[in-house]
Amino acid sequence: MSQPRRRHWLIDGRPRLACALLILAVLSIGMLLFEGSRPAAASSGVAPFPHFDKVLHFGAHGWVAGLLFWGGLLLGRPRPLRKRAPVWAGLVLLLDGLAGVAVEFVQKWLGANYGRQFDWKDVTANVAGAAFALGASYMLVLLASRKPR
Repeated sequence: MSQPRRRHWLIDGRPRLACALLILAVLSIGMLLFEGSRPAAASSGVAPFPHFDKVLHFGAHGWVAGLLFWGGLLLGRPRPLRKRAPVWAGLVLLLDGLAGVAVEFVQKWLGANYGRQFDWKDVTANVAGAAFALGASYMLVLLASRKPR
């Protein structure tokens, strides 16, 4: 007699892990907003290459988008995995894009005393980092949710 097949953890969700990831994402966004109001980080020399800060923007918003995506996906409701993943990815891209613009406005308003300014190139790097993280995460979802042969 065969035992009933166990469902995949990604399909069923993990609400506690999801809440932890979402809380970490909110804290990360708060840290980005706080960091935008402070003086630019004093480097111990020259940046490794021009526009190195764009790489930092790309990575930071990739991190936040990944946390938001997996946190939302692991809530496990209300739709099947393949239906909720693209919806959640779109929502995360919107939220992270808004957070990226908010960080730039914080730099413009609060960081102006320290030489910080609003830069559309930073916003582009933010959105690109989020899109990259979401694309990679979505590919993992598709691989994990495919039906066995």
